[in-house]
Amino acid sequence: MADDGNFTDKNESSLLSPSLRKHLFRVGIACAALYIAYLIDTYIPFILSALTVYTLLLVVIFLSYEQLHHLHLLFFKDHLVICGDGPGAVATVKALSRSGLRVVRICRDEDPGLSERCSHLGIINLKGSPSSPTLLGKARISRARALIAIDTDDGINAEIAGRAWNTVEGRRTGEALTCLVHIMEPAVTRLLTGPEVWLGSRHGIRFDFFNLFQTGGAFMLAETPVPAKVSGGNSFHIVVIGAGRLGKSLVLHAIRLWHDHWPSGAPGPCRVTVIAADATAAVDLVQAMLPATLGLFEIYAKDMKLDSGEFIRADFIPKGADPPDAIFICIDDESLGLSAAVTVRERLGTTRVPVVIRTRHSHGITTFLKTLGAGYELYQNITPFPFLERACTQRLLFDNVHELTARAIHEGYLNQQLALGVTPAENPSAVPWEELPESLKESNRRQADAIAGRLESVGCRLGVLSDWTIPLYTFNPEDLERLARIEHERWVEERIAAGWTIGPVRNVQLKKTPWLIPYEDLPESEKEKDRSAIRLLPPILAQFDLAIIPMGDSQEQGKLH
Repeated sequence: MADDGNFTDKNESSLLSPSLRKHLFRVGIACAALYIAYLIDTYIPFILSALTVYTLLLVVIFLSYEQLHHLHLLFFKDHLVICGDGPGAVATVKALSRSGLRVVRICRDEDPGLSERCSHLGIINLKGSPSSPTLLGKARISRARALIAIDTDDGINAEIAGRAWNTVEGRRTGEALTCLVHIMEPAVTRLLTGPEVWLGSRHGIRFDFFNLFQTGGAFMLAETPVPAKVSGGNSFHIVVIGAGRLGKSLVLHAIRLWHDHWPSGAPGPCRVTVIAADATAAVDLVQAMLPATLGLFEIYAKDMKLDSGEFIRADFIPKGADPPDAIFICIDDESLGLSAAVTVRERLGTTRVPVVIRTRHSHGITTFLKTLGAGYELYQNITPFPFLERACTQRLLFDNVHELTARAIHEGYLNQQLALGVTPAENPSAVPWEELPESLKESNRRQADAIAGRLESVGCRLGVLSDWTIPLYTFNPEDLERLARIEHERWVEERIAAGWTIGPVRNVQLKKTPWLIPYEDLPESEKEKDRSAIRLLPPILAQFDLAIIPMGDSQEQGKLH
């Protein structure tokens, strides 16, 4: 065994000595290095080239996705641009996009889930500052139909409007850009609907200021039996719980509704009770805004916290034969609002009185109330009002002052034509607004745009009406004739710019009309059309709390802001 062991050791030592093994190892390493160098020299350029192409391809694909996602913006026209993250911004975006309108949204929104949902609706999201000139340019506002500034900051909204003015100023062709600017306080919004609203229309832009609380208050009131009760000639009493922006707006709309039906006094009083921690201050503001109408209604303020024992006792709700006609709960906190609704329902002891409660959406508490109302008497006739979803609809876009004024102008013209027995076959313009081609709608809008300038030519101006009892302005014969002449000259310029020429008879298809002549040469029937349009201005403007007053008339200025 020992010999075998010695033999083995000796044999291995003789075949592969340590020095030889070390040498062979070094030779192997060298060969491997040479082979690797060969591979590098032969294949690595191809690998590097492939990696480079792959990387570039990824970059191109990424950039192409981003560019292609917004590339069709270059071809957008008559779309909507909505800027900001304010209350109702998302609801407005969704409502308008679902109606088939193309929407571009500029916002700071960090919620990728929301952006994804918007993308599914076909909405293009541009992330960044809503007032960024770069993003506004990228959104193609110069070719947009409307721009809605609806940020949380009124200053940002004003800045967006200023950027829009600079972008479209001087635009002479096509339809003017409608710029809707959200202002948080309803009282301020009302004041801003004065003559300043009409200035931009001379520069290719139509400004309108809106307030979601003002709009929501009108809808909240309209969806109860109160309007029918008012028009029926009865007195009415409403209770408004919560004196925030929505509550004050609802009170103002209730008073205006009463006045519109009974301008010289109704058989019974209009009574409004406001319940809130700061009810007195809210009522004082309403009365300050409408000083001349104080005799037309009774308004009461009860200062109390809505989570107090005084409110839980609900002594402000009359029991018995004279309950209020409706109760409106205008509180931001949905839980507190639901508690208030149950409290007043128990105090009333009847389900006949509608209780309308503000909610955020058409789900959540809204669904809860609808479910319980079907099975529990306590919750019956408690109606949820999803504030943002009601206020943020197409009406936001189409019920602004300029648009409604244009509609009213056309309605006056239509009534005149129908009274003369004119048929749509004889005059294609003698149809309802909804049936008018867009070119004629735009013509009416341009007629509305020119109101402020025309009034200045006869020494008048627009003011915000705070006294609904004063008589409407009446033009003297000289001013009436001057304004009719100016309107005809504006119409002639508009028609010529649109390619119309003189012809023996009116032909819409051929763009021919016999009335592209000086005002003096018109037949009396055509002159009367222009005069009638001017006579209609005072009542049309009064619908929007606007009045015509002579410049420098201090007595009238005391009644207007």
